[in-house]
Order: sequence, then structure tokens, then C-alpha cells
Amino acid sequence: MELIEICTERDHREPELFALLRRAFGYLDANNPNARAVAHFETELARIAGVHDVRRLKANPAFALGNLFGRLPMSRTPLLKTLASARSAGRDSVEPPAKYL
Repeated sequence: MELIEICTERDHREPELFALLRRAFGYLDANNPNARAVAHFETELARIAGVHDVRRLKANPAFALGNLFGRLPMSRTPLLKTLASARSAGRDSVEPPAKYL
């Protein structure tokens, strides 16, 4: 959500963004978060914003979004570290904290 707030203006209506959020929440409703899902979300958001074409660019879509909007969410680094720790411990995802259940 924080990334969407950075990338859009308040009350901006963009059907592709809505569809992306809907897919993301649907995925998270059925699966625990993982690095692959984060990367997919960032790639799709960068594509919608017009700063990344996966067929032509091999660059990091998050880097493109950060350049376009001036920053990325502060929560991104801790999230990726948590997901990397889970992966190195042999888990592909992390359980959401109990307060979110």
C-alpha cells in the first residue's frame, strides 16, 4: 500500500492499479508473503507507470520506480531482509504477524 501511495495522487483512479491491488490482496489472502510476490508487484507497478518493460529492460523495476517518484517505501528494506532471512532458513515465505490476522 505504501508504494501505491507514493506512486499515485490522492483519489487518482487508475483501473490497472486497482486490478493490481486486487490481485495482490487476493494472493496474500491465500498465501504468505514472499520475495517473488514483492518482485512481481514492483514489476507490474513499474510497467503500469511506464518506466519498465520486462521484455526490453533487465534493470530492477524498483530502482526505476524510486527514480521516477524520488523514493521507495521505508518499509521495503526491512521487508526484503525478513523475506531473505526466511528463505535462508528454508522457508519461502513468512507468516504475517498475529496482529494482522
